Amino acid sequence: MREHDAGDPNEERSIEWYRNAAEHGDSEAQFRLAERLCATANIEDEEEDKEEAIRWYRKAAEQGHAEAQTSLGSRLLFEQNEREAAQWFKKAAKQGEAIGQLHLAECYEKGTGVEDDEKKAVYWYRKAAEQLGAHVQVQLGRYLLSCVLIESNKEEAVQCFRNATEQGDSYGSSDGQRCLAQCYEQGIGVEADEQTAIYWYRKAAEQGDADAQFLLARCLCTGASVEDEREAVCWYRKAAEQDNTDAQFRLAECLLEGVGVDKNAKESYYWYKKAARRGHDQAGYKLAVLDSDVYRLSGKWPNEDLDALDILEEKPQSPNTQGFLATIRIWLFGE
Repeated sequence: MREHDAGDPNEERSIEWYRNAAEHGDSEAQFRLAERLCATANIEDEEEDKEEAIRWYRKAAEQGHAEAQTSLGSRLLFEQNEREAAQWFKKAAKQGEAIGQLHLAECYEKGTGVEDDEKKAVYWYRKAAEQLGAHVQVQLGRYLLSCVLIESNKEEAVQCFRNATEQGDSYGSSDGQRCLAQCYEQGIGVEADEQTAIYWYRKAAEQGDADAQFLLARCLCTGASVEDEREAVCWYRKAAEQDNTDAQFRLAECLLEGVGVDKNAKESYYWYKKAARRGHDQAGYKLAVLDSDVYRLSGKWPNEDLDALDILEEKPQSPNTQGFLATIRIWLFGE
């Protein structure tokens, strides 16, 4: 028998207790033993530990232990045994196990181990959302907006997002706030209302949601009823510092043109470069244009390292990027 976390005798003792009870058929002990084997596995024994854990999960699951059924399904799904995984999720879901319900909904949404089925996916997402709260409310709302067979899906989606904003989970709450704001901005399931959209974007942005920070800044820059370019730049900067590439590009544009902030070509170049290195096509093109201006004036590329061409060649997968690269080469080198 292998040792687990040998430096902790209490851990070893608890594993032995679970093993003794598990070998006598106690389903809860079988489940707990499988959990401990996964949590305390030594690196050199990882594969053997995983196999033993699955064996105990299966023994507990076959006795009707709902959490074990979900855990076994997750392990089988990881091993790409999709059909059996879905069957165990279904068994757990029917017993009211929330994570099993969520995984079963995802299976029906994506056709993983079962035929895709919008109505069954929505049914199980609703069940899971009742227990798991904000994050699943948002997941359900997003799925409802993509459905084609469910009536009144937009209105229910908005209610899901609204429910999420009222629940305590900070991740789900900010995510729900942003989704609700997008509904008000675009008039999805509610009458379009820019002021209300900005209110909810701001709520999510204040929690550090980078996407909401970008969307709030965009509204503040281009809105019909509210316009505050200086505040917009502040939010673009917060989102850019969290690696939101759209925000990095827009911040660079503002700095280059002096929109809501003093012009600063050097900092603008920095943000174009950050966005371009993360695959933002427009930033890559603008960076190439800026570099070429410097080249034509000085005969040198900035920093002597061909930044623009390097960046464009690093991300050649986009047809737009390929076109930009060809244009810049012709422009500069006549290739």
